[in-house]
Amino acid sequence: MKRCLLLFCVVLNVQAHSTTPKVPSKMSFAGMTLQVTKDARVQIQAKVDSLTKSKKHFQELLDRANLFLPIIERVIKEENLPKDFRYLVMQESALISDAVSSANAVGFWQFKEPAAREVGLKIDQHVDERMHIAAATRAAAKYLKQHNQEFNNWIYALLAYNEGRGGARKFIKKRYLGAKKMQIEQNTHLYIIHFLAYKVAFESVLGKDRHPELYLYEHQEVHGKTLSEIAKEVGVDKKKIQDYNKWLKHYRIPQNTTCSAVVPMTHYQYAYHAKSRKAGMPTEHGIDYAKYWEKATAFPVITVRKNKRCSTKITTINSIAGVVASAGDHPASLAKAGNISLKQFLTFNELSNGQPITPGQVYYYRPKHSKAGVHYHIVRTGETWWSIAQQYGITKKALLLKNRLRREREVDLQPGKVLWLRFIRPAKIPIAYEYLPNHLGKK
Repeated sequence: MKRCLLLFCVVLNVQAHSTTPKVPSKMSFAGMTLQVTKDARVQIQAKVDSLTKSKKHFQELLDRANLFLPIIERVIKEENLPKDFRYLVMQESALISDAVSSANAVGFWQFKEPAAREVGLKIDQHVDERMHIAAATRAAAKYLKQHNQEFNNWIYALLAYNEGRGGARKFIKKRYLGAKKMQIEQNTHLYIIHFLAYKVAFESVLGKDRHPELYLYEHQEVHGKTLSEIAKEVGVDKKKIQDYNKWLKHYRIPQNTTCSAVVPMTHYQYAYHAKSRKAGMPTEHGIDYAKYWEKATAFPVITVRKNKRCSTKITTINSIAGVVASAGDHPASLAKAGNISLKQFLTFNELSNGQPITPGQVYYYRPKHSKAGVHYHIVRTGETWWSIAQQYGITKKALLLKNRLRREREVDLQPGKVLWLRFIRPAKIPIAYEYLPNHLGKK
């Protein structure tokens, strides 16, 4: 059973690839079916291998993509553009707002100035909207749809994004105009090969998690305001706001732009901000996490009763025999008091040899459970994976598993984050953050 649990845990980990994805012989793209020849698969696979070679760089790009993804997908949906084009912005700029190509294409979607103006982006002495994620994404969607109107083929629309419609005509095959099936061959344009590689490399992980630290809030009521005024209003450092608004050439939002200010907030800040602005709105994914909090604060459940056979008092913590540590206790003395070996005490409590005992902390004399007696926990300042596991009498491995993680990281315990305690969080339900008054303080 333990072996199966470990395997399941490994399968659930979506933070990074343990193996490089393999290019299939058949792919779906924007409602089309692509048959990929063996030679083309080799080319695509080489690019996939390059993208996934460095786990560090892969994770950095994935985190950055997950940060901008809610805005990108909102605009793509509004523009009725196939969702698969979300990989194109990763290919074009790696989601670096002020990226500039050797051909002087600028911004998230790498527009040259004439094309940018053609699709309505404003570029003047005050702004360059190519560097605004929402505005540039909307412009890219319009540009791609224009191409598709001519070719009736999203692959050729993709190619025209790179080559222009005139340049793309040199590569098209008339039999594929309007086609729902298409063959990707060795001589397929390299731009398409690379795009498909991004799709293969990131498809299984993109959007499965949020950025580990930040949420991008689109602040609409900003026109005419300076970044200093906005920073004071939302409680976010001005420099951080500047970093995500490089589309501004000065520090004031012009009245004649339709762009919002992009404000980077911690997930807890956004949860607080959203709750204060949207009182009475439906809870995320239908789960009212806050209503479980009162029950969660009752943990650990400590019961003291007399032993019927003698006058000794028995303490149970979350239905497990245990003890509440006092000043002066150490692992050996607590193990002796529980009539177990030191090794067992350390194992049951997931302690390393020599780790000090914390007065007031609960410790167990028997193995901990695999699930808690309540469904959710909301992380508070100063908590660790270990302290939360002890609070509910479950193992760290089980706690991580239920939250679709394989290893513990400090960045995964931001205040306000909702942890699942009884069941594994379904993949379709993203990580949530909940604001509770005064819950930032230590317990």
